[in-house]
Amino acid sequence: MLTTRHLYGSVVVNIIVGIAMDQTPIIIDEAPIPMEKHIIDPDGDCFLLLQEKEKAEFTNVQASIAENDDDLIHEPIIIVAKHVQLQVSAKHLMLASPVFKAMLRDKDRFKEGEELHTTGTVRIDLPDDEPHPFVILMYAIHCQSALVPRDVQTETLYMLALQVDKYQMHNAVKLSSDMWIRNQKSLEDEPGIPECIADETVHTLSFETHLKNHLYWLCISWVFHHTLHFKRVTSNLTKGIEGDLLMEAERYKLMIIVPNSVIGRDPEIQFFIRIQVANTSLSPDR
Repeated sequence: MLTTRHLYGSVVVNIIVGIAMDQTPIIIDEAPIPMEKHIIDPDGDCFLLLQEKEKAEFTNVQASIAENDDDLIHEPIIIVAKHVQLQVSAKHLMLASPVFKAMLRDKDRFKEGEELHTTGTVRIDLPDDEPHPFVILMYAIHCQSALVPRDVQTETLYMLALQVDKYQMHNAVKLSSDMWIRNQKSLEDEPGIPECIADETVHTLSFETHLKNHLYWLCISWVFHHTLHFKRVTSNLTKGIEGDLLMEAERYKLMIIVPNSVIGRDPEIQFFIRIQVANTSLSPDR
């Protein structure tokens, strides 16, 4: 079963068996929750609040009142494990991101802008953003290059790509993103091509790993405008798997976010992954 759920102009590709997608995850926020603080700019006037969450689990939220198994309600839950606060510069945010610029520049447009202009500081809650990659992006746009990692794992690079696309920070992190992609491990026979999508590696991977790696790099290569990698990923996806994708995918549980701007551009990928993407006003126009 392949289903989709919309999130900030993206599509969550859920390859998961037996879960009704009309269920809403329950976010459990239990006190006391530790607070991790990152002072990106000691003089910063903007405080970003993020949440580090544990992986979704499934529970019987009404087991105590259920008369039989049919009455049990199985809903995904998310545990808030830690709050993460970043002290940053509003001017740096606005320079790096048109999204934050629209939010903060005018005092009469959004409540965050009004708060910043009225009090001199502003708090912005970002509960849907992963803290680890967001901290990396903040160091990058605040010119703290010594604190920006030279190497990142593929999954981290994928999460960085999602946040860059969401906040339109492509130009601000161009040097860093080129470095992250350049430093991905590659094979001698295919220099410059990440090992996980190289021809020699593809045939040795399980279907689940193959699909996950290629969906990661589908996003990464599109967001960061790496044509060579994008062509390799789409070629592998459209010709490299025998049998029906959906029948194979039912064996696995994957949750990969694929921006609408990626899926909507390639008819072969649309056909292969078989996702219906609804256009939203938040989807980047490329």
